[in-house]
Amino acid sequence: MKMMTYMQQVGRSLMIPIAVLPAASILVRIGDIKSNIPWVDTAASVCKLGGNAIF
Repeated sequence: MKMMTYMQQVGRSLMIPIAVLPAASILVRIGDIKSNIPWVDTAASVCKLGGNAIF
């Protein structure tokens, strides 16, 4: 039973990066938005920085 618990923990630790990568790519893509509105540019910059931090 101890081996099964260990394997479940390994499986969970492998799922976390796989779940985070799509969110990071969405943030990077949102960060590529160009706009004439200053707050939109600022928000896009923050999103891009957050996405790039994960990659």
